[in-house]
Amino acid sequence: MTQQLARVTYLTDERTIERKIKELYLSIELNSIFDKKDILELYLNKIFF
Repeated sequence: MTQQLARVTYLTDERTIERKIKELYLSIELNSIFDKKDILELYLNKIFF
């Protein structure tokens, strides 16, 4: 979920190894800042239904 939040919030839709590495680093950073409940809330507020 954290990687998906990083992808939809900060990254493009390109499918490259560089983007995946950035996604990993961003998700680690997000996990250090927010708890799982906050990450879920941010993700649900960001995605389109």
